[in-house]
Amino acid sequence: MMPLAKSRILFVLILIHLSIAACVTVQQPRLEGAEDYYNRGNANRNTSQYDEAISDYTKSLEQNPFNDKAYNNRGVCYYAKGRYDLAIADYNKAIELNPKNVMAYINRGSASGKKGLYDLAFSDFTKALEINPYIEIAYYYRGGVNDEKRQYDLSIADYTKAIELNPKYTMAYNRRGAAYIQIGRHDKAIADFNKALEMSPKSDMAYSNRGEAYRAKGLYDQAFSDFYKAIALNPKNVEAYYNRGRAYREKGLYDQAISDLTDVILISPKNAMAYYYRGLAYGEKKQFEQAFFNYTRAIEINPKEVNFFISRGIASAKIGFNDLAISDFNKAIELDPKSVDAYNYRGEVYRAKGQHDLAISDFNRTIMLNFKYAIAYVNRGNAYSEKGQPDRACADWKQACVLGLCQQLEAASGKKLCN
Repeated sequence: MMPLAKSRILFVLILIHLSIAACVTVQQPRLEGAEDYYNRGNANRNTSQYDEAISDYTKSLEQNPFNDKAYNNRGVCYYAKGRYDLAIADYNKAIELNPKNVMAYINRGSASGKKGLYDLAFSDFTKALEINPYIEIAYYYRGGVNDEKRQYDLSIADYTKAIELNPKYTMAYNRRGAAYIQIGRHDKAIADFNKALEMSPKSDMAYSNRGEAYRAKGLYDQAFSDFYKAIALNPKNVEAYYNRGRAYREKGLYDQAISDLTDVILISPKNAMAYYYRGLAYGEKKQFEQAFFNYTRAIEINPKEVNFFISRGIASAKIGFNDLAISDFNKAIELDPKSVDAYNYRGEVYRAKGQHDLAISDFNRTIMLNFKYAIAYVNRGNAYSEKGQPDRACADWKQACVLGLCQQLEAASGKKLCN
């Protein structure tokens, strides 16, 4: 699933929190010393005039290079401009000057998280909490790191602690609910989203997330209702369109699914999962060329997702590009040597090409990885039958029937091919 708060990027530094670290004083009419530049830098930062603030902090530090708060606040400005390396350098200097500067650790953790350096981020948030265990945003951001590492029990514990410290922390309820969805505890997730909506009735994120919890429970009417509310509140809520598109697809409403996923792509052109699910919807409409295009775009954005290659391989085979299909299944196996689907589908393509020994080898590998994979027995039985080995074919079809897939055995028995 798409990470439920991906558009609410886990490490966005909420500038209102950072005001804790900024000692804002009245702006002086004349700028003569380090303190004057520092104060004006704070004023510019608070009005999002980041270039001017950076200039002022720099001039302040030229006169007083020992002000850890100036380094921290200049780092905040660099962070806001997306210049994370410069931000981290300033946070490093702030911590060097004052190892107890809690906000510098939190800010550096946020910048590291932006760069995907989750272990470093986790370490900084933990250090901040060692210095002051009563800062809820440190627990909140550390919970975000645990989400990225898919350690959802740990993230739930951090969000819970943040909520204990601040019972009105709406975002913490939202994030904890999202983590509950990831571990299948949908009722607890819904309870958290209900609480978030009680405190913030116009939270499009809470409606979108609760809709996703309802979708995961198969309660589509409630899910659609929440997705519609989320979109009405925020027509650019990517998750609401994305999850509603997935729900439409699951209900067999492929045109509506494609429409919603197209809206996601218009808002977020590099959303690989939107292309992937739109490709699935086109595939289910048997528009395999369109499916192929969407899977290709998803792969261009994220070339390390196994399912993208498997799905494009299936689409390639459907439009007769068997060699391209095999190439995609090869890539999927390279990325995940234990992918039963990749081996099974590659075996099917080999069988279609008349290369029965290669097909049987792939089905053998599929069954070795998952001996309860019923369709692999059916497919291997078909390959044996085409090779003129009816006894082996019947044995495989019987095993498939034991696993609940009996159609092939029944057809063969009706033709007196199997006893």
